[in-house]
Amino acid sequence: MNYQPFLGIIIVMKRLVNQLFRYENICEVVIVKIQRNTIYITLVASVFSVVLYTVCIFFWNPQQSSPCYDWHTFISNLVIGIWGGAIVSLGIALVSYGESRRKDMEAFMRADLALFEHCGHFTDQNSVEWFDKYCALYKALSDCWANIKFLFDPRRHRLFLKEYIDFYWSFMILTEDQYNMLRYIAEPSRSEDIKNKIKDIVMEEIITQKGICKNILCNNRLTHDKEIAKKHIDDIYRNKNILKKFEFNQTLVTKQNFILLEPKFEVYIKEFREEMDKSNSTELDFIMPIDDAEYLQKAGYISGWTVGINGQTAKVSCKFITDNYFLLKAKLKPEENS
Repeated sequence: MNYQPFLGIIIVMKRLVNQLFRYENICEVVIVKIQRNTIYITLVASVFSVVLYTVCIFFWNPQQSSPCYDWHTFISNLVIGIWGGAIVSLGIALVSYGESRRKDMEAFMRADLALFEHCGHFTDQNSVEWFDKYCALYKALSDCWANIKFLFDPRRHRLFLKEYIDFYWSFMILTEDQYNMLRYIAEPSRSEDIKNKIKDIVMEEIITQKGICKNILCNNRLTHDKEIAKKHIDDIYRNKNILKKFEFNQTLVTKQNFILLEPKFEVYIKEFREEMDKSNSTELDFIMPIDDAEYLQKAGYISGWTVGINGQTAKVSCKFITDNYFLLKAKLKPEENS
């Protein structure tokens, strides 16, 4: 029996289901925006109605025999109707918005839990496959954050959530080039060296000594000391401490895993980024002194170059981290950013 037609139908149905889920997510975001805009519009309409009604009552009060009296009555009743409708719409929009925001925060917390649990398996599963799943889980967490909208955010809680997910983003940027090397290196010793470099970014050794006893404690930076941050996320979900500003000061970016360049070389980085935006490629036609290219290669920002004339390069090959240099620099610890 020929199963090919059935397989084709199954593939088409799977694609349709994926499209429906994608459109459903898009619709949810659009609905939240509509609800938020409805609240803003009804608030403006309510204020306008109150002002107009006040004018009608206290500043424009014609006599009953006046020709304007009928207009005064009509406008006053119309304003009261608009005001009442705005209040009802505001109540419905607030309830709907609160429910949508609750669902978005719950999705964020579920995605965060999945990524947190995955990070806990770093020591025993450090591999390309582990990193690929990490990237997928981070993408899910980032998408959940993008869906969260705040009606009023005086203490910038949404920015706190962004700083929280950027912590996991920085690990992805710091290690992506190294994991890509692991995909193509078959030599066990070189693979182990690369994994150890990645491990140095994640694992922190704390040494304590009492007398002749020496204790070494290894902390996973991806999971260690996140209790306060998760408590703040739960407070945001439950609308607690609305007027309290939350801060997330943890970072993976240090001088041990991120080389801070001199201003001269930062100019090259800016030019690289501009050229990459124009060409949509990391392979750039770029002229610079070979000595400077060698330094940037040792620093890990370019992978190679093509020799040109007069001791200059003709082309350079940039690494992925180059495009994010200034974002990572901003996350470097203040005491090290000097």
